[in-house]
Amino acid sequence: MNIGLDIDGVLNDAESFVIEYGQRFLNKYPVNYAGDDIAEVFGVSKEAEDAFWNQMIHTYATCYPARSDASTFTRQLRKEGHRIVIITNRCRNLSYCDISVDEMKQYIKDWLNRWNIEYDEIVFNTVKSKLSACLENHIDVMIEDSLKRIEPLLPYMPVICYKSAYNANSSLKGILYAENMDEVYHLIQKIKEEKSLQNQKNTNDNGNI
Repeated sequence: MNIGLDIDGVLNDAESFVIEYGQRFLNKYPVNYAGDDIAEVFGVSKEAEDAFWNQMIHTYATCYPARSDASTFTRQLRKEGHRIVIITNRCRNLSYCDISVDEMKQYIKDWLNRWNIEYDEIVFNTVKSKLSACLENHIDVMIEDSLKRIEPLLPYMPVICYKSAYNANSSLKGILYAENMDEVYHLIQKIKEEKSLQNQKNTNDNGNI
């Protein structure tokens, strides 16, 4: 299968980074753990959020680690013949800092290599929606954390949501939640089995026409 993987919040623990480094930078405690950005989590302005990322983006993009099980997870999937496509929107809006799109692309490649994340292709989604990127790359299942990006995908493909405080209470129907890469892996295996059974059923039905 073609498996789409987001970076921020999936391959890394962006939620923990925001809380830990946000407290240091803003000198205040979170007021809303269910927020999905600095402004919502800490109850600050968009200007304060931009100032945070301007100061911390280099640390986040180059030094903050991948999840401990991400390397094993991607290696196992590719070993089994799955194709992994990294699809990230991180290069979309860098107006808050002085890092260029090309520099950020290199940061991402270096980070994936540093943490031994295996993949077949990277899509730096700078203009199009995640849905367009997924459809163009024939993604069979997407692993994502952002509810606003998950919702448009659900009518078209299974979506595994890497669970966090900011997405845990969604009312969206059809989301498959996982709390670690082992759970993601087993959900992928289940989706693969269901897809195989459906293909077999379609073949049998066509043969009976």
